[in-house]
Amino acid sequence: MLRLVALTLCLCHVTLTVQAISLVRVTSPTSSYVGQAVTTEDGRSFHAFRGVPYAEPPVGDLRFRKPVAKPPLDGEYQALGFKPYCIQMNYMPSSFGAGQEDCLYLNVFTPGLRSSGQSSELLKVLFFIHGGGNLNGFADFYMPGSLVTHNDVIVVTINYRLGLLGFLSTNSSASLGNYGLWDQVLALKWVKNNIRAFGGDPEAITVSGESAGAIDTSVLTLCSQARGLFARAFSMSGATGVDHPMVLAREPVTMAELAARREQCLGETDPVPETDEQWAPVVECLRKVPEDRFGSMAGLGEMPLIGPVVDGDLVPNDIKNLFSDQAYLERIGFHDKQYLVSVVHNEGSIFETMLDDMRSSMTEEQLASIPPDALFYGLISELLKSGYGQVSPEVVAKVAEYYQENFEVSPVADFSADSFFIIPSLEYINAASGSANQSKAWLLRFVNFAEFMTEKNKGMCHVMDLFYLFDIDINEIKKWVDFKIDSSKWSQEDTDLKAKYGQLVSSFVKTGKPEVPKEASGKEPPTWPPYDPVKGQYLAFSSAPSLAQHLKADRLRLFQQQIPEWIQEFPLQPPSKEEL
Repeated sequence: MLRLVALTLCLCHVTLTVQAISLVRVTSPTSSYVGQAVTTEDGRSFHAFRGVPYAEPPVGDLRFRKPVAKPPLDGEYQALGFKPYCIQMNYMPSSFGAGQEDCLYLNVFTPGLRSSGQSSELLKVLFFIHGGGNLNGFADFYMPGSLVTHNDVIVVTINYRLGLLGFLSTNSSASLGNYGLWDQVLALKWVKNNIRAFGGDPEAITVSGESAGAIDTSVLTLCSQARGLFARAFSMSGATGVDHPMVLAREPVTMAELAARREQCLGETDPVPETDEQWAPVVECLRKVPEDRFGSMAGLGEMPLIGPVVDGDLVPNDIKNLFSDQAYLERIGFHDKQYLVSVVHNEGSIFETMLDDMRSSMTEEQLASIPPDALFYGLISELLKSGYGQVSPEVVAKVAEYYQENFEVSPVADFSADSFFIIPSLEYINAASGSANQSKAWLLRFVNFAEFMTEKNKGMCHVMDLFYLFDIDINEIKKWVDFKIDSSKWSQEDTDLKAKYGQLVSSFVKTGKPEVPKEASGKEPPTWPPYDPVKGQYLAFSSAPSLAQHLKADRLRLFQQQIPEWIQEFPLQPPSKEEL
Protein backbone atom coordinates (compact mmCIF):
# COMPACT_ATOMS: atom_id res chain seq x y z
CA MET A 1 0.00 0.00 0.00
CA LEU A 2 2.80 2.40 0.81
CA ARG A 3 4.13 2.34 -2.70
CA LEU A 4 1.80 5.35 -2.99
CA VAL A 5 4.18 7.60 -1.12
CA ALA A 6 6.91 7.65 -3.74
CA LEU A 7 4.66 7.48 -6.79
CA THR A 8 5.49 10.85 -8.26
CA LEU A 9 5.65 10.72 -11.94
CA CYS A 10 7.85 11.03 -14.92
CA LEU A 11 5.72 11.86 -17.90
CA CYS A 12 5.58 11.50 -21.63
CA HIS A 13 7.30 13.02 -24.56
CA VAL A 14 5.95 14.65 -27.66
CA THR A 15 7.09 13.84 -31.14
CA LEU A 16 9.69 16.24 -32.43
CA THR A 17 9.61 17.46 -35.99
CA VAL A 18 13.21 17.59 -37.21
CA GLN A 19 13.86 20.02 -40.02
CA ALA A 20 15.68 18.62 -43.03
CA ILE A 21 19.42 19.40 -43.12
CA SER A 22 19.15 21.64 -40.08
CA LEU A 23 22.22 20.91 -38.02
CA VAL A 24 23.56 23.58 -35.71
CA ARG A 25 26.97 23.75 -34.07
CA VAL A 26 28.28 25.20 -30.83
CA THR A 27 31.82 25.26 -29.48
CA SER A 28 32.13 25.44 -25.71
CA PRO A 29 34.98 24.79 -23.26
CA THR A 30 34.21 21.06 -23.23
CA SER A 31 33.57 20.29 -26.91
CA SER A 32 32.05 21.23 -30.21
CA TYR A 33 28.43 20.04 -30.12
CA VAL A 34 26.19 19.35 -33.10
CA GLY A 35 22.48 19.82 -32.47
CA GLN A 36 19.33 20.05 -34.55
CA ALA A 37 16.65 22.57 -35.35
CA VAL A 38 13.24 21.20 -34.42
CA THR A 39 9.74 22.64 -34.51
CA THR A 40 6.85 22.90 -32.10
CA GLU A 41 3.29 21.98 -32.97
CA ASP A 42 2.58 25.62 -33.82
CA GLY A 43 5.49 25.69 -36.27
CA ARG A 44 8.08 27.59 -34.23
CA SER A 45 11.70 26.55 -34.58
CA PHE A 46 14.15 25.95 -31.74
CA HIS A 47 17.47 24.21 -31.30
CA ALA A 48 17.93 20.95 -29.40
CA PHE A 49 21.23 19.54 -28.19
CA ARG A 50 20.36 16.14 -26.71
CA GLY A 51 22.37 13.49 -24.94
CA VAL A 52 25.30 15.66 -23.87
CA PRO A 53 27.55 13.80 -21.37
CA TYR A 54 28.39 15.75 -18.24
CA ALA A 55 30.04 12.93 -16.27
CA GLU A 56 31.90 9.71 -16.81
CA PRO A 57 29.61 6.66 -16.82
CA PRO A 58 29.07 5.82 -13.11
CA VAL A 59 29.81 2.13 -13.60
CA GLY A 60 32.27 -0.36 -12.18
CA ASP A 61 34.52 1.27 -9.61
CA LEU A 62 32.60 4.56 -10.03
CA ARG A 63 29.37 2.99 -8.77
CA PHE A 64 28.42 4.38 -5.33
CA ARG A 65 30.85 7.26 -5.72
CA LYS A 66 30.57 10.93 -6.50
CA PRO A 67 30.33 11.59 -10.24
CA VAL A 68 33.51 12.34 -12.18
CA ALA A 69 33.32 15.24 -14.64
CA LYS A 70 33.59 14.33 -18.30
CA PRO A 71 36.87 15.68 -19.69
CA PRO A 72 36.84 17.86 -22.83
CA LEU A 73 35.85 15.79 -25.85
CA ASP A 74 37.87 15.50 -29.05
CA GLY A 75 36.21 16.41 -32.31
CA GLU A 76 32.52 17.13 -32.77
CA TYR A 77 30.02 15.50 -30.46
CA GLN A 78 26.77 14.51 -32.15
CA ALA A 79 24.12 15.74 -29.69
CA LEU A 80 21.30 14.57 -31.94
CA GLY A 81 19.23 12.25 -29.75
CA PHE A 82 18.35 11.39 -26.19
CA LYS A 83 20.67 8.98 -24.38
CA PRO A 84 19.55 6.16 -22.07
CA TYR A 85 17.97 7.27 -18.84
CA CYS A 86 18.95 5.95 -15.43
CA ILE A 87 17.93 2.61 -13.92
CA GLN A 88 14.27 2.81 -12.94
CA MET A 89 12.76 1.46 -9.73
CA ASN A 90 9.05 1.20 -10.48
CA TYR A 91 6.41 0.24 -7.93
CA MET A 92 3.94 -0.58 -10.65
CA PRO A 93 4.33 -2.19 -14.08
CA SER A 94 5.59 0.35 -16.58
CA SER A 95 5.58 0.45 -20.36
CA PHE A 96 8.80 2.42 -20.23
CA GLY A 97 12.17 0.70 -20.36
CA ALA A 98 14.31 -0.32 -17.39
CA GLY A 99 17.02 2.26 -18.05
CA GLN A 100 20.79 1.92 -17.95
CA GLU A 101 23.55 2.70 -15.50
CA ASP A 102 25.43 4.79 -18.08
CA CYS A 103 22.92 7.63 -17.97
CA LEU A 104 24.53 10.91 -16.89
CA TYR A 105 23.51 13.10 -19.83
CA LEU A 106 21.76 16.43 -20.20
CA ASN A 107 19.83 18.27 -22.90
CA VAL A 108 20.02 21.94 -23.90
CA PHE A 109 17.14 23.66 -25.70
CA THR A 110 17.58 27.18 -27.05
CA PRO A 111 15.31 29.49 -29.07
CA GLY A 112 18.21 30.07 -31.45
CA LEU A 113 21.92 30.57 -31.15
CA ARG A 114 23.47 33.99 -30.85
CA SER A 115 26.92 35.42 -30.28
CA SER A 116 28.16 35.39 -26.71
CA GLY A 117 28.59 39.17 -26.62
CA GLN A 118 27.75 41.10 -23.52
CA SER A 119 25.87 39.57 -20.61
CA SER A 120 22.84 41.76 -21.38
CA GLU A 121 22.43 39.85 -24.66
CA LEU A 122 22.52 36.47 -23.03
CA LEU A 123 19.39 34.46 -22.31
CA LYS A 124 18.33 33.36 -18.86
CA VAL A 125 18.43 29.65 -18.10
CA LEU A 126 15.95 27.23 -16.52
CA PHE A 127 17.65 24.05 -15.23
CA PHE A 128 14.93 21.42 -14.65
CA ILE A 129 15.13 18.30 -12.43
CA HIS A 130 12.49 15.65 -13.15
CA GLY A 131 10.30 14.04 -10.51
CA GLY A 132 9.64 10.40 -9.73
CA GLY A 133 10.28 9.99 -6.02
CA ASN A 134 14.05 9.80 -6.68
CA LEU A 135 13.23 6.25 -7.79
CA ASN A 136 12.18 6.69 -11.41
CA GLY A 137 11.66 9.32 -14.10
CA PHE A 138 13.73 10.79 -16.91
CA ALA A 139 14.34 14.04 -18.73
CA ASP A 140 13.31 12.99 -22.24
CA PHE A 141 9.63 13.70 -21.72
CA TYR A 142 9.90 17.31 -20.65
CA MET A 143 10.02 18.94 -24.06
CA PRO A 144 10.15 22.74 -23.62
CA GLY A 145 9.58 23.88 -27.19
CA SER A 146 6.71 26.26 -26.42
CA LEU A 147 8.41 27.60 -23.29
CA VAL A 148 11.64 28.26 -25.18
CA THR A 149 10.17 29.75 -28.35
CA HIS A 150 7.44 31.91 -26.81
CA ASN A 151 9.47 33.25 -23.90
CA ASP A 152 13.05 33.51 -25.15
CA VAL A 153 14.69 31.41 -22.42
CA ILE A 154 17.04 28.44 -22.47
CA VAL A 155 15.96 25.18 -20.82
CA VAL A 156 18.29 22.41 -19.63
CA THR A 157 16.97 19.00 -18.56
CA ILE A 158 19.05 16.27 -16.95
CA ASN A 159 19.15 12.64 -15.94
CA TYR A 160 20.61 11.72 -12.56
CA ARG A 161 21.09 8.46 -10.67
CA LEU A 162 18.00 7.11 -8.95
CA GLY A 163 17.01 4.54 -6.34
CA LEU A 164 19.73 2.42 -4.80
CA LEU A 165 22.32 3.46 -7.37
CA GLY A 166 21.62 7.11 -6.63
CA PHE A 167 21.12 7.10 -2.88
CA LEU A 168 22.48 3.91 -1.22
CA SER A 169 23.80 5.01 2.18
CA THR A 170 25.56 2.96 4.83
CA ASN A 171 26.07 6.00 7.07
CA SER A 172 29.76 5.36 6.60
CA SER A 173 32.52 6.31 4.21
CA ALA A 174 31.93 3.03 2.37
CA SER A 175 28.87 4.64 0.77
CA LEU A 176 27.72 8.03 2.03
CA GLY A 177 24.85 8.28 -0.45
CA ASN A 178 23.36 11.36 -2.17
CA TYR A 179 24.96 10.40 -5.47
CA GLY A 180 21.90 11.61 -7.39
CA LEU A 181 22.26 15.01 -5.73
CA TRP A 182 25.97 15.09 -6.54
CA ASP A 183 25.01 14.37 -10.17
CA GLN A 184 22.74 17.41 -10.12
CA VAL A 185 25.54 19.57 -8.71
CA LEU A 186 27.95 18.39 -11.41
CA ALA A 187 25.37 19.02 -14.13
CA LEU A 188 24.90 22.55 -12.78
CA LYS A 189 28.67 23.05 -12.96
CA TRP A 190 28.61 21.92 -16.58
CA VAL A 191 25.88 24.45 -17.35
CA LYS A 192 27.71 27.19 -15.47
CA ASN A 193 30.87 26.56 -17.49
CA ASN A 194 29.33 25.94 -20.93
CA ILE A 195 26.00 27.70 -21.28
CA ARG A 196 27.45 30.98 -22.55
CA ALA A 197 28.40 29.22 -25.78
CA PHE A 198 24.72 28.33 -26.24
CA GLY A 199 23.70 31.94 -25.71
CA GLY A 200 22.89 31.54 -22.01
CA ASP A 201 23.80 33.71 -19.05
CA PRO A 202 25.86 31.70 -16.53
CA GLU A 203 25.00 34.25 -13.84
CA ALA A 204 21.24 33.83 -14.27
CA ILE A 205 20.49 30.13 -13.84
CA THR A 206 17.25 29.08 -12.15
CA VAL A 207 17.29 25.56 -10.70
CA SER A 208 13.85 24.00 -10.74
CA GLY A 209 12.09 20.68 -10.39
CA GLU A 210 8.74 19.04 -9.80
CA SER A 211 7.79 16.69 -6.94
CA ALA A 212 11.00 14.81 -5.98
CA GLY A 213 12.83 17.17 -8.33
CA ALA A 214 11.39 20.09 -6.36
CA ILE A 215 12.50 18.54 -3.09
CA ASP A 216 15.99 18.07 -4.53
CA THR A 217 15.91 21.68 -5.70
CA SER A 218 15.19 22.89 -2.17
CA VAL A 219 17.98 20.71 -0.75
CA LEU A 220 20.45 22.14 -3.27
CA THR A 221 19.69 25.63 -1.95
CA LEU A 222 21.08 24.43 1.39
CA CYS A 223 24.28 22.86 0.01
CA SER A 224 27.50 24.83 0.18
CA GLN A 225 28.84 22.90 -2.82
CA ALA A 226 26.06 24.39 -4.97
CA ARG A 227 26.78 27.99 -3.96
CA GLY A 228 27.27 30.21 -6.99
CA LEU A 229 25.86 27.67 -9.43
CA PHE A 230 22.38 29.23 -9.60
CA ALA A 231 20.71 32.49 -8.66
CA ARG A 232 17.08 31.39 -8.29
CA ALA A 233 15.08 28.34 -7.29
CA PHE A 234 11.60 27.28 -8.44
CA SER A 235 10.07 24.32 -6.58
CA MET A 236 6.92 22.78 -8.05
CA SER A 237 4.88 20.56 -5.70
CA GLY A 238 7.56 19.79 -3.19
CA ALA A 239 10.21 21.13 -0.85
CA THR A 240 12.07 20.03 2.18
CA GLY A 241 10.25 21.21 5.25
CA VAL A 242 11.85 22.39 8.47
CA ASP A 243 10.03 20.36 11.12
CA HIS A 244 8.76 17.96 8.43
CA PRO A 245 11.64 17.33 6.01
CA MET A 246 9.87 14.67 3.93
CA VAL A 247 12.91 14.48 1.69
CA LEU A 248 15.24 12.65 4.06
CA ALA A 249 15.36 8.85 4.25
CA ARG A 250 14.97 8.05 7.95
CA GLU A 251 16.59 4.60 7.99
CA PRO A 252 19.02 4.37 5.06
CA VAL A 253 21.15 1.66 6.67
CA THR A 254 18.15 -0.67 6.83
CA MET A 255 17.69 -0.28 3.08
CA ALA A 256 21.41 -0.89 2.47
CA GLU A 257 21.21 -4.02 4.62
CA LEU A 258 18.18 -5.37 2.74
CA ALA A 259 19.83 -4.74 -0.62
CA ALA A 260 23.06 -6.41 0.53
CA ARG A 261 21.26 -9.51 1.82
CA ARG A 262 19.15 -9.74 -1.33
CA GLU A 263 22.27 -9.72 -3.51
CA GLN A 264 24.08 -12.13 -1.14
CA CYS A 265 26.71 -9.53 -0.33
CA LEU A 266 25.68 -10.06 3.29
CA GLY A 267 24.67 -13.48 4.62
CA GLU A 268 21.21 -14.11 6.05
CA THR A 269 22.58 -14.53 9.56
CA ASP A 270 25.47 -12.09 9.33
CA PRO A 271 25.20 -9.14 11.73
CA VAL A 272 24.55 -5.71 10.27
CA PRO A 273 27.90 -3.98 9.63
CA GLU A 274 28.54 -1.01 11.89
CA THR A 275 31.91 0.41 10.89
CA ASP A 276 33.50 1.70 7.68
CA GLU A 277 35.76 -1.35 7.63
CA GLN A 278 32.82 -3.74 7.98
CA TRP A 279 30.76 -2.04 5.28
CA ALA A 280 33.61 -1.67 2.76
CA PRO A 281 33.61 -5.29 1.45
CA VAL A 282 29.81 -5.31 1.34
CA VAL A 283 29.72 -2.20 -0.85
CA GLU A 284 32.55 -3.57 -2.98
CA CYS A 285 30.46 -6.68 -3.54
CA LEU A 286 27.47 -4.54 -4.55
CA ARG A 287 29.66 -2.82 -7.15
CA LYS A 288 29.89 -6.14 -8.96
CA VAL A 289 26.15 -6.84 -9.02
CA PRO A 290 24.60 -6.64 -12.53
CA GLU A 291 23.00 -3.25 -13.12
CA ASP A 292 19.53 -4.59 -13.84
CA ARG A 293 19.28 -5.93 -10.28
CA PHE A 294 19.05 -2.37 -9.05
CA GLY A 295 15.74 -1.89 -10.81
CA SER A 296 14.13 -4.57 -8.64
CA MET A 297 11.97 -3.82 -5.60
CA ALA A 298 12.16 -7.42 -4.40
CA GLY A 299 13.25 -7.91 -0.81
CA LEU A 300 13.23 -4.20 0.03
CA GLY A 301 9.93 -4.08 1.89
CA GLU A 302 6.51 -2.85 0.85
CA MET A 303 7.63 0.70 0.20
CA PRO A 304 11.36 1.36 0.04
CA LEU A 305 12.15 4.87 1.26
CA ILE A 306 15.25 5.76 -0.72
CA GLY A 307 16.49 9.31 -1.10
CA PRO A 308 18.73 12.06 0.24
CA VAL A 309 20.34 11.60 3.64
CA VAL A 310 22.40 13.64 6.07
CA ASP A 311 25.86 12.64 4.88
CA GLY A 312 27.95 15.22 6.72
CA ASP A 313 29.17 16.50 3.37
CA LEU A 314 26.64 17.67 0.79
CA VAL A 315 23.92 17.68 3.47
CA PRO A 316 26.05 18.49 6.52
CA ASN A 317 23.34 18.42 9.18
CA ASP A 318 19.65 17.83 9.80
CA ILE A 319 17.49 20.20 7.78
CA LYS A 320 16.07 21.86 10.89
CA ASN A 321 19.56 22.51 12.20
CA LEU A 322 20.66 23.98 8.87
CA PHE A 323 17.72 26.39 8.84
CA SER A 324 18.43 27.47 12.41
CA ASP A 325 22.13 28.10 11.70
CA GLN A 326 22.05 31.70 10.47
CA ALA A 327 25.84 31.83 10.09
CA TYR A 328 25.69 28.81 7.77
CA LEU A 329 22.81 30.27 5.76
CA GLU A 330 24.72 33.52 5.34
CA ARG A 331 27.90 31.67 4.35
CA ILE A 332 26.14 29.77 1.54
CA GLY A 333 24.16 32.82 0.41
CA PHE A 334 20.78 31.22 1.07
CA HIS A 335 18.90 34.51 1.45
CA ASP A 336 20.68 36.05 -1.54
CA LYS A 337 18.62 33.93 -3.94
CA GLN A 338 15.07 34.44 -5.19
CA TYR A 339 12.49 31.71 -4.62
CA LEU A 340 9.25 30.68 -6.28
CA VAL A 341 7.36 27.90 -4.50
CA SER A 342 4.24 26.42 -6.09
CA VAL A 343 1.69 23.78 -5.19
CA VAL A 344 -1.45 22.65 -7.00
CA HIS A 345 -5.04 22.62 -5.79
CA ASN A 346 -5.38 18.84 -5.56
CA GLU A 347 -1.95 17.44 -4.74
CA GLY A 348 -3.34 14.38 -2.96
CA SER A 349 -5.71 12.75 -5.44
CA ILE A 350 -2.82 10.73 -6.80
CA PHE A 351 -2.81 8.82 -3.50
CA GLU A 352 -6.56 8.33 -3.58
CA THR A 353 -6.41 7.10 -7.15
CA MET A 354 -3.79 4.55 -6.21
CA LEU A 355 -5.84 3.37 -3.23
CA ASP A 356 -8.77 2.89 -5.60
CA ASP A 357 -6.57 0.88 -7.95
CA MET A 358 -5.42 -1.23 -5.01
CA ARG A 359 -8.99 -1.96 -3.98
CA SER A 360 -9.95 -2.86 -7.54
CA SER A 361 -7.20 -5.50 -7.61
CA MET A 362 -8.57 -7.23 -4.48
CA THR A 363 -11.13 -9.99 -4.38
CA GLU A 364 -14.47 -9.49 -2.67
CA GLU A 365 -13.28 -11.72 0.17
CA GLN A 366 -10.16 -9.61 0.64
CA LEU A 367 -12.16 -6.39 0.62
CA ALA A 368 -14.63 -7.82 3.14
CA SER A 369 -11.79 -8.76 5.47
CA ILE A 370 -10.39 -5.22 5.62
CA PRO A 371 -11.83 -3.01 8.39
CA PRO A 372 -13.40 0.26 7.24
CA ASP A 373 -10.78 2.98 6.64
CA ALA A 374 -7.93 0.51 7.23
CA LEU A 375 -6.04 1.67 4.13
CA PHE A 376 -6.53 5.30 5.16
CA TYR A 377 -5.29 4.59 8.68
CA GLY A 378 -2.27 2.75 7.26
CA LEU A 379 -1.45 5.67 5.00
CA ILE A 380 -1.67 8.09 7.93
CA SER A 381 0.57 5.91 10.08
CA GLU A 382 3.29 5.65 7.46
CA LEU A 383 3.29 9.31 6.42
CA LEU A 384 3.34 10.48 10.04
CA LYS A 385 6.30 8.19 10.61
CA SER A 386 8.26 10.18 8.03
CA GLY A 387 7.82 13.39 10.02
CA TYR A 388 7.49 12.26 13.64
CA GLY A 389 8.64 8.66 13.85
CA GLN A 390 6.25 5.84 14.72
CA VAL A 391 3.11 7.11 16.44
CA SER A 392 0.41 5.35 18.46
CA PRO A 393 -2.90 4.09 17.01
CA GLU A 394 -4.67 6.76 19.08
CA VAL A 395 -2.77 9.52 17.29
CA VAL A 396 -3.58 7.96 13.91
CA ALA A 397 -7.26 7.85 14.88
CA LYS A 398 -7.20 11.51 15.95
CA VAL A 399 -5.67 12.59 12.65
CA ALA A 400 -8.15 10.46 10.69
CA GLU A 401 -11.05 11.99 12.60
CA TYR A 402 -9.77 15.51 11.91
CA TYR A 403 -9.62 14.94 8.16
CA GLN A 404 -12.93 13.13 8.02
CA GLU A 405 -14.52 16.22 9.55
CA ASN A 406 -12.40 18.86 7.74
CA PHE A 407 -11.52 18.38 4.10
CA GLU A 408 -11.51 20.29 0.83
CA VAL A 409 -11.20 17.45 -1.70
CA SER A 410 -11.48 14.26 0.39
CA PRO A 411 -9.94 13.00 3.66
CA VAL A 412 -7.38 10.85 1.85
CA ALA A 413 -6.45 13.48 -0.73
CA ASP A 414 -6.24 16.30 1.81
CA PHE A 415 -4.12 14.41 4.34
CA SER A 416 -1.76 13.10 1.65
CA ALA A 417 -1.39 16.54 0.11
CA ASP A 418 -0.75 18.24 3.44
CA SER A 419 1.75 15.78 4.83
CA PHE A 420 3.77 15.20 1.69
CA PHE A 421 3.55 18.49 -0.22
CA ILE A 422 1.77 21.43 1.42
CA ILE A 423 3.23 21.50 4.93
CA PRO A 424 6.88 21.03 3.83
CA SER A 425 6.42 23.69 1.13
CA LEU A 426 4.95 26.17 3.61
CA GLU A 427 7.71 25.52 6.11
CA TYR A 428 10.30 25.99 3.39
CA ILE A 429 8.94 29.30 2.10
CA ASN A 430 8.53 30.60 5.64
CA ALA A 431 12.24 29.93 6.15
CA ALA A 432 13.29 31.20 2.72
CA SER A 433 11.35 34.47 2.92
CA GLY A 434 13.05 35.78 6.06
CA SER A 435 11.55 39.10 7.13
CA ALA A 436 8.79 40.89 5.23
CA ASN A 437 11.07 43.73 4.18
CA GLN A 438 13.74 41.40 2.83
CA SER A 439 11.64 38.63 1.28
CA LYS A 440 12.65 37.42 -2.17
CA ALA A 441 10.18 34.54 -2.17
CA TRP A 442 6.79 34.09 -3.84
CA LEU A 443 4.10 31.48 -3.21
CA LEU A 444 1.69 30.22 -5.88
CA ARG A 445 -1.20 27.78 -5.83
CA PHE A 446 -2.41 26.49 -9.21
CA VAL A 447 -6.18 26.21 -8.83
CA ASN A 448 -7.40 25.58 -12.37
CA PHE A 449 -10.41 23.27 -12.85
CA ALA A 450 -9.88 21.77 -16.30
CA GLU A 451 -12.69 20.17 -18.28
CA PHE A 452 -10.45 17.26 -19.30
CA MET A 453 -10.54 15.98 -15.70
CA THR A 454 -13.74 14.02 -16.14
CA GLU A 455 -14.50 12.18 -12.88
CA LYS A 456 -13.88 12.69 -9.17
CA ASN A 457 -10.27 13.88 -9.54
CA LYS A 458 -11.31 17.47 -10.07
CA GLY A 459 -9.04 20.45 -10.03
CA MET A 460 -5.34 20.64 -10.67
CA CYS A 461 -3.95 17.27 -9.54
CA HIS A 462 -0.33 16.50 -8.72
CA VAL A 463 1.86 16.68 -11.88
CA MET A 464 -0.91 18.29 -13.96
CA ASP A 465 0.76 21.72 -13.87
CA LEU A 466 3.57 20.21 -15.95
CA PHE A 467 1.19 20.07 -18.92
CA TYR A 468 0.99 23.86 -18.75
CA LEU A 469 4.77 24.34 -18.66
CA PHE A 470 6.07 21.69 -21.08
CA ASP A 471 4.82 20.17 -24.33
CA ILE A 472 3.41 16.91 -23.00
CA ASP A 473 0.71 14.63 -24.39
CA ILE A 474 -1.74 14.34 -21.50
CA ASN A 475 -2.82 10.86 -22.60
CA GLU A 476 0.55 9.48 -21.57
CA ILE A 477 -0.15 9.99 -17.87
CA LYS A 478 -2.44 6.95 -18.08
CA LYS A 479 0.70 4.83 -18.29
CA TRP A 480 1.37 5.80 -14.67
CA VAL A 481 -1.90 6.66 -12.97
CA ASP A 482 -5.47 6.84 -14.28
CA PHE A 483 -6.79 10.31 -13.51
CA LYS A 484 -9.71 9.70 -15.93
CA ILE A 485 -8.53 12.25 -18.45
CA ASP A 486 -10.42 12.98 -21.66
CA SER A 487 -7.80 14.65 -23.85
CA SER A 488 -10.45 15.74 -26.35
CA LYS A 489 -11.61 18.25 -23.76
CA TRP A 490 -8.34 20.17 -23.73
CA SER A 491 -9.70 23.57 -24.68
CA GLN A 492 -8.54 26.89 -26.03
CA GLU A 493 -8.79 28.13 -22.46
CA ASP A 494 -6.21 25.51 -21.48
CA THR A 495 -3.95 26.62 -24.33
CA ASP A 496 -4.28 30.25 -23.25
CA LEU A 497 -3.59 29.31 -19.63
CA LYS A 498 -0.49 27.40 -20.70
CA ALA A 499 0.79 30.52 -22.45
CA LYS A 500 0.16 32.63 -19.34
CA TYR A 501 1.86 30.14 -17.05
CA GLY A 502 4.88 30.02 -19.33
CA GLN A 503 5.06 33.82 -19.22
CA LEU A 504 4.79 33.84 -15.43
CA VAL A 505 7.52 31.25 -14.92
CA SER A 506 9.74 32.90 -17.52
CA SER A 507 9.41 36.27 -15.83
CA PHE A 508 10.81 34.69 -12.67
CA VAL A 509 13.62 33.02 -14.63
CA LYS A 510 14.50 36.34 -16.28
CA THR A 511 14.17 38.78 -13.38
CA GLY A 512 13.81 36.84 -10.14
CA LYS A 513 10.35 38.37 -9.69
CA PRO A 514 7.33 36.51 -11.10
CA GLU A 515 4.75 38.70 -12.78
CA VAL A 516 1.13 37.85 -13.51
CA PRO A 517 0.55 38.23 -17.29
CA LYS A 518 -1.84 40.89 -18.45
CA GLU A 519 -5.26 39.89 -19.69
CA ALA A 520 -5.97 40.04 -23.41
CA SER A 521 -8.81 42.43 -22.56
CA GLY A 522 -6.30 44.87 -21.11
CA LYS A 523 -7.46 44.28 -17.54
CA GLU A 524 -4.66 44.84 -15.08
CA PRO A 525 -3.56 41.68 -13.22
CA PRO A 526 -3.34 41.64 -9.43
CA THR A 527 -0.17 42.96 -7.82
CA TRP A 528 1.63 39.96 -6.38
CA PRO A 529 3.88 40.91 -3.46
CA PRO A 530 6.72 38.80 -2.05
CA TYR A 531 5.66 36.28 0.56
CA ASP A 532 5.42 37.55 4.13
CA PRO A 533 5.13 34.82 6.80
CA VAL A 534 2.81 37.09 8.84
CA LYS A 535 0.46 38.13 6.02
CA GLY A 536 0.85 34.88 4.08
CA GLN A 537 0.04 36.33 0.65
CA TYR A 538 -0.01 33.97 -2.30
CA LEU A 539 -1.27 33.93 -5.87
CA ALA A 540 -4.22 31.68 -6.68
CA PHE A 541 -3.30 31.10 -10.32
CA SER A 542 -5.97 30.29 -12.88
CA SER A 543 -7.49 31.89 -15.96
CA ALA A 544 -8.66 34.59 -13.53
CA PRO A 545 -5.75 34.87 -11.06
CA SER A 546 -6.32 36.48 -7.68
CA LEU A 547 -4.51 37.12 -4.42
CA ALA A 548 -5.28 35.13 -1.30
CA GLN A 549 -3.81 34.77 2.18
CA HIS A 550 -2.74 32.11 4.69
CA LEU A 551 -2.72 28.99 2.54
CA LYS A 552 -3.78 26.02 4.70
CA ALA A 553 -2.96 27.89 7.92
CA ASP A 554 -5.19 25.52 9.90
CA ARG A 555 -3.27 22.51 8.56
CA LEU A 556 0.06 24.12 9.42
CA ARG A 557 -1.16 24.49 13.01
CA LEU A 558 -2.34 20.88 12.96
CA PHE A 559 1.09 19.55 11.98
CA GLN A 560 3.21 21.94 14.02
CA GLN A 561 1.12 22.11 17.20
CA GLN A 562 -1.84 19.73 17.45
CA ILE A 563 -0.25 16.48 16.29
CA PRO A 564 2.80 16.92 18.58
CA GLU A 565 0.33 17.48 21.46
CA TRP A 566 -1.52 14.29 20.58
CA ILE A 567 1.80 12.42 20.45
CA GLN A 568 2.53 13.62 23.98
CA GLU A 569 -0.99 12.76 25.15
CA PHE A 570 -1.05 9.32 23.51
CA PRO A 571 2.51 7.98 23.54
CA LEU A 572 3.45 4.87 21.64
CA GLN A 573 3.40 1.90 24.00
CA PRO A 574 6.09 -0.79 23.77
CA PRO A 575 4.82 -4.13 22.44
CA SER A 576 3.59 -6.63 25.01
CA LYS A 577 5.25 -9.99 25.55
CA GLU A 578 2.42 -11.66 23.63
CA GLU A 579 3.01 -9.36 20.64
CA LEU A 580 6.71 -10.13 20.75
